[in-house]
Amino acid sequence: MSPYQHSIVSSQYSLGKKTIKRVSGYGYKDEPDEILTTIVFEMEDKVVTIATGPIIEVRINEHRPDNLGDFIYSF
Repeated sequence: MSPYQHSIVSSQYSLGKKTIKRVSGYGYKDEPDEILTTIVFEMEDKVVTIATGPIIEVRINEHRPDNLGDFIYSF
């Protein structure tokens, strides 16, 4: 594949009507900057993790994954 070509792989998944209980951001701290790389949405029975990089990766799990990087924010 040429470096100028793009590939899009997608699927569809519905969480239904869920309430987001907590949103957290992770990444790394490079003083004085904080670089956000991952956002975590925590619901009652699911956790949605969105991570950036060469691709954007969205994962739906029952538990928050480990090794997300430095904690940057939460609300």
